[in-house]
Order: sequence, then structure tokens, then C-alpha cells
Amino acid sequence: MFGMTAYSLFYSTPAESDAKKETATTYSFEKKKTTKKKNAVQKALPDSNANDWNLVLVGPKNKIEKEVAESQLTTLSDNSHQVDSRIAKDYEEFSEAATEAGFPLVVISAFRSVDSQKEVFDTNVNGLISGNGMSEEDAIAKTKETITEPGYSEHHTGLAIDVVDQDWYNSYSSQVLDASYGDHPGAKWIAENAPKYGFIIRYLKDRQDITGITYEPWHIRYVVIGLAFVFSLHTLSNSGVENEPQEETLTRQQFIDQLAPHAKQLQQGYGVLPSIILGQAILESNWGQSQLASQYKNLFGIKASGDQPKVSLETKEYVNEQWITIQGDFKVYNSWEESLDDHTMLFVNGTNWDPQLYAGVLTATDYKQAAQALQTAGYATDPDYANKIISKPVREMDAMAENNAPEIMTELRKDIVRVPEVIQKASGIVIFGKKIRSIIFTTDIAIIRNTDADAVIAVYPFTPHPAITKSIIEAADIPVFSGVAGGLTHGSRSAYMGMFAESQGSIGVVVNGPTPVETIQAIEDVVDVPLIATVTSKYSKIEEKLAAGVDIINISAGKDTVDAVKHFRKMYPELPIIATGGPDEETIEATIDAGANAITYTPPSNGVLFSKKMEKYRKMEYDEGHQ
Repeated sequence: MFGMTAYSLFYSTPAESDAKKETATTYSFEKKKTTKKKNAVQKALPDSNANDWNLVLVGPKNKIEKEVAESQLTTLSDNSHQVDSRIAKDYEEFSEAATEAGFPLVVISAFRSVDSQKEVFDTNVNGLISGNGMSEEDAIAKTKETITEPGYSEHHTGLAIDVVDQDWYNSYSSQVLDASYGDHPGAKWIAENAPKYGFIIRYLKDRQDITGITYEPWHIRYVVIGLAFVFSLHTLSNSGVENEPQEETLTRQQFIDQLAPHAKQLQQGYGVLPSIILGQAILESNWGQSQLASQYKNLFGIKASGDQPKVSLETKEYVNEQWITIQGDFKVYNSWEESLDDHTMLFVNGTNWDPQLYAGVLTATDYKQAAQALQTAGYATDPDYANKIISKPVREMDAMAENNAPEIMTELRKDIVRVPEVIQKASGIVIFGKKIRSIIFTTDIAIIRNTDADAVIAVYPFTPHPAITKSIIEAADIPVFSGVAGGLTHGSRSAYMGMFAESQGSIGVVVNGPTPVETIQAIEDVVDVPLIATVTSKYSKIEEKLAAGVDIINISAGKDTVDAVKHFRKMYPELPIIATGGPDEETIEATIDAGANAITYTPPSNGVLFSKKMEKYRKMEYDEGHQ
């Protein structure tokens, strides 16, 4: 993350004694062999020169002469990080390839000015002085181990990027930039494929004595396509990047199985959702594998005070839009169950300065509300903490609890249209106290009356009509979202249809993609139910519609639905999203993982269902006739 030495170390000239000395050490070969390696690099790329812009030397002994000019910077497609414009195209192609391979990338940091680096450095030093009682000299020395001094960071060049894959980013909090990432499939893909796009991993395993910084599998540095291949061949083969991951003491399922029973007991006693307890435990302890969790039984990173048993460990915190490393005193427990108890009592009792600080966690009806309550209360410094808790294992835990509910079914009503069970993994959208995950897409009142879906979205390719809306709502025994506007129907008629649908009991009104903003505003002025806008591609312009009053978007983009969901979820992290789930459980789950809160399911038509029923009857008659 906070890089030091740059890539001129691969080239040495008579005037570069320090760089030449480092080259000889980098490869861990005898000098004679090192020289052959060096000559091989120069032979492979004879046109490269140590003075090239992409090989600028910035490191502990080489202060940057001038940080990259603001005019030379460009913003990446994530809209929040800048790099040298000459590397942007290669990085974007690298990012696209990672997404196609199943490892979409998240940029943690890219260009940093000398001033911003100074702020990060000074903050860490001051924290060590005030929080750990270090002298200024010791605090500066300790800070230098993980944070480069202002003026000596590769990030000043605009050529270095700290990046992890989405799965890792979503799964971890304080450990998001941790050396254990090197064992993750996403990190291995990055290390293997970065050279194809001009990047290499700069800070390799077991090279701290040379680079002055510990292994950073997330830190990539641009050197240019071709050159990166040569560098990777001559260094990565001996870097230790491909070491086997450490053996885990528990599998992830075993970790959940061990904690779940006690988490459920705590829910019964205090009301904290098991899903949020386990979600935080997974996030904070890296599935029980962190040093703090495995050795000291502290699953949640709870700090120690007074004379409580404690251990002093390094931890990362998010300060001034940067991750910094500080030293902290953490509580030591005798068991994970004891850690769970203490964590729950923190929510129950609050803090000395605010006993009600975590009241929202206790009253939350689902894990998403609880996660947001934690974020609001300031439980962690990570600005994306709530989203990271809402991970796939947590969704599944929440769904598992609901699946244990008893079911009552009669003989006459057992033959119903069931939505795919995988939809229960969605977080759901709570509307007027009703949680809605599965939404059946039909206007067939026989199907609407005989389904286990949570709600129905009743839109059809004709002008919305009061008689149709009324009959559907009267027939339904589940909430109804009623279509009121589209390409032809808009203006005052749509406003009237919205009022009518609400008066009949509709829980929300739906407008199709072509609906003008003025019509949305007119509907918003007269209804008191959610207004849902259908979105047909990631290129749909929804900003003005949201401003006009749209509360939820319903994404129906065909085969591109998953990409569209990802696109709009990135743009609007808190926006409720309904989306079509596709033809099978795999596509439904992909849509949920992309960020959909609820899924629309298109059932077989009445004709198809009746045809299957008739086939069953014919078989019964055939079997009876041949007995």
C-alpha cells in the first residue's frame, strides 16, 4: 500500500551504485548470476532506459523530484481514484479482464499527493505517541515500517495502485490490506495476470530487508507491457507468492457451526440477530483465523481498558480517507463464547457516554438494518463497514433462521406456484413493515392467488385500466405493485391510476422505462406508496427520475441484468433494487450477489401449468387402464 522502492532497481549504470547494489541483493543469487539476470533483462528490452517515465526511481534513498502534474492525471472508471493518464487504459483493460475472470477489482488507493501522504504519516505518528506512549523518535521509526515518508512514495508518481478483488473487499474489514490476501484466489490471479497489462507486484514476500516494507500482495506498480513480463520472470519465480496458504484450523462452515448455537441463545436473551453476530465475527476475525481471534479468543477486535487482560497488536484504521496502522490494546478472552457474550453486552449496555448507542442494533428486524445501525453508531472507522457485514454467509444465516419456521398447508392448497428457494438469500426490502424478497411477475389472478411469493408485480403491455388493477388487488392475498404508466400512458391519467391503485390497497406503483420525468413528478405528488421505475439497461438515465420521486428501481435488462445491477449498486449503494433473476438458480444468485435486494420471478403460464396437470391425469388414466 505505502510503497517504497521503484523499478529502476532492475537497471544499473555506473552512476547508480545504490541501485546496482540493490539489484545484486534482490535476486538472492551470486553476483555473477545476478549480472546474467540483469543482462537478460536489458537484452530482452534494449530500448528501455532507467530514465524512462515508467521506471522513475522513488524510494527510501530517492525522494521524488516532482510529483506527477495534475494535468497528467486522469480519473479511473471508479470515479474516486486518479492515476497517470498514460497507464489508465492498461489498468482499465486489466480491470475488465479481472471481472471476466470472476475477480472484479476494487481500488483502495492510487495517486497520493505529497501533502496527503504527510497527513497520513503524521496522523500515524501522533497516534502512536498519544495512544501508546512512544517517544517521537520511536513513533516515526515504527511508522516508517508501514508508511512511506512524504516525498518517498511510489503513489506520488501516479504509477502505483493498491487493489484487491471484490470478494476479499466485501469479506473483510480491518484486514482488507493484509498479507494473508496473497493466499486468496483473487490475489493469485492478480499476480499471475498483472504483467500482461504492464503491472507487477512490487513488494514481494521475504523482501523486507531489501524494500524496507513487508509483503504487500495488493500493491501493483506500472512498468509497461513487455517489461512487466521480463521483470516477473526474473523476480516472481523466487518471490514466494505462490506459497501454499496456511492450514486453517476450522473450515468456514465449521466456524459458523461452532458459533451459531451460542449466537441463537444470545438472540433469545437479548434480541441481537445471530446473522449480525456471525457477520461481525467473520468480518473482524477472518473466519477465526486472525491472530487476535485464534490466540487470544477476541473475535470482534474489542479494545481493553484499565487492568483487563490485554494484548498489544497492530491494527489498521481508516483516518482521513486513508488506511493507517496503529498499535492497540485488545481484550483477551478464555473462549469464543466469552467473546460473543462481551460483544452482545456492549450492544445491550452501550458505552459510558451513551448507554443507548447501539439501541438500533437491538431493535433491528433484519441484518441489513442492524449493519446500518452499527455503521451509524460509529462501531468501526471503515466507511464501508455495513456493506462488508452484509456478505453472502450472513444473508444465508438470516435466511436459514427463517427457513426453520413451521409451515401449515392443506391438501387442497398444497399445489401452488413456488418461487425458487435461492431468492431467500436476498436481503429483501421492508415496505410498511413487510419484508419482500420474492416478487412474482404476472397478472394471472389464478397464479397470484396460488403462490408462495412475497408480492406480485402486476404490469402488462396494455394501457393500465382501473378494472384490471381492482380485480388483481381483490384476488391477491399478497402485496401488489400496480403498473400505472409507460410509453403511451402518462400525464394526468397515470397520476389518476396511481391514486386509484393506492386507494384499492396497492403497496406500490410501477412506471415503465419510457415514462417522462414530469409524469413521475405528477404521480409522486398524489400517492403515498413507493414509486418504482423500471430500468432496461445500465445506460438508463435515472438521476432525474430519482430526483422526481422514484423510491425503488426495477432492473429488467435481459442477459445484461447482472451487469446493470452491479452498475447501479455502485452508483447508489443505498438505493433499493428489484431485478429479474433470470432462468435458473445460478443467475438468480448472481443477481443477488451483484446487489439486488429483491427478485422478480416469471412463473410458467396458466396454459403451461394446465398442460402439465392434464399430462398427469392422462398418465393416471393410462396406468389404471393397464393394471
